[in-house]
Parts: sequence; C-alpha cells; structure tokens
Amino acid sequence: MKLKAQASLPSFLIITLLILIVISTLGYAGINEMFSAERERNLNYDWALLQNGLNEALIRLARNKNINGESFILNFPFGSVSTTIYQSSSNVIVDLEARPSGLLSLKKRAEAILKVDSFGVINFISFKEK
Repeated sequence: MKLKAQASLPSFLIITLLILIVISTLGYAGINEMFSAERERNLNYDWALLQNGLNEALIRLARNKNINGESFILNFPFGSVSTTIYQSSSNVIVDLEARPSGLLSLKKRAEAILKVDSFGVINFISFKEK
C-alpha cells in the first residue's frame, strides 16, 4: 500500500509566508533591541562627556574668575566635548556640546549658568539641555 502525499501549491505558499513572517518579526525585534541598547550606552556617554566638560570649566573658572570667550575641546576614547565659557552681564555661561563616538551617536547640547562672586565662590543658577 503506497501513500501519496501531495501538498497543494496554495497551502505550501501559506506555510512559507507564515515562516517568513515569523523570521522577519524576530529579526526586526532583534535589530530594534540592538539599536536601543546602543543608544542607551551612548546616552551614558553623553552625560559623562557633559559632566567632564563642566568639571573642566569649573576648574578653569576657579583658577581665573575673569574668563571670557575661552573655548576648549576635551577628547576621550568614547567621544569629545567642546566647551565655551563667556560672561553675560552678571553671570558666567558655559555652553557644552557632547559628541560621542558611536554607531548611533547624536550631539547633545547643554548650558550652565553660574554666578561667581567677588571671593571666587561659584554658584549654580541653572543647568539645562538645549
């Protein structure tokens, strides 16, 4: 007794289509997870760069409280930060721009407004992202 198994073309196409949908969905989820993990890592680098740039600006302000228009760039293995220090009427403004080096790296900008009194004491007035 011979059994002949024949699958019709429409059922074969439906099964193939379902397999492709499952594979593509898993692939999309994997790629999405990879990119979100990469972006989360870059966000940590963004804040580390901004913090290092602000720390260096505070060190330079502590050395010389009459800085105006000074710019510097700090390079790290995970990116760079450019910082500009200038004075407004009564405040010192520090502009920061972090540029992480990574696959999905985006620039992050921030601004710190400081008040330096006659004794050289530095007070934070505000810190905000741009």
